Amino acid sequence: MEADLRVDASAATAAAVTFGSNIIKVSVGEKSQTFNVHEAVLCASSQFFKNACKEEWASLRPDRNSLSLSHDDPADFEVYVYWLYYGKLPTSRNAKPSEEENAKLFRSYVLGEQLLDVRFKNAVMTALIATCCHKPNRERVYFTPKDVSTIWSGTPPGSPIRKLILDAVAWVAHNGLERGWMGTIKACSKEVLVEFMEAVLNLRKGPTGERPWENEQSLYMEKEA
Repeated sequence: MEADLRVDASAATAAAVTFGSNIIKVSVGEKSQTFNVHEAVLCASSQFFKNACKEEWASLRPDRNSLSLSHDDPADFEVYVYWLYYGKLPTSRNAKPSEEENAKLFRSYVLGEQLLDVRFKNAVMTALIATCCHKPNRERVYFTPKDVSTIWSGTPPGSPIRKLILDAVAWVAHNGLERGWMGTIKACSKEVLVEFMEAVLNLRKGPTGERPWENEQSLYMEKEA
């Protein structure tokens, strides 16, 4: 397993960093929260920002050192900027997994998809896998219907993050009395349910022994008056 890149956000401390490059002002969200990021850092692994900072595109903006991500969440972009500078994800590493933390990671993955940053997506994936492997097993958190919606609307078919969710369904999902999965499964869209079923069928081996309709036909009969 890859090294877990999560770090406790409460213990994160800023360090003085000098990169000798322009500062890019990135306005994020409806209220245009501004993040000042060194251009060299911003373009280190994001093809989106590399393209945006090229002369032919930068020269078309009123301020070549300003960019806008008006449809994104500042909280999610803050996670990205922290990772750019420190190589860590500011999450609650030492606490047991939670739906809130996983939701942040799923949104971060979608942001990485948008920014064309494979390194960031892989870092987020490592963190998500860590939550799926958490010990003890009973504390593990996988995903909510909202997380599924976030991923299916923000990533293309065949995306690795979709595969993680599909594999979790195929390998782990159950309908036990304690923490059963049916509530989550039923809340997903028809499109997703079809993919869930395909994942289960691809993994499943048919039961051995006699089929129930072969030795107990009464299961399929209605009581006659």
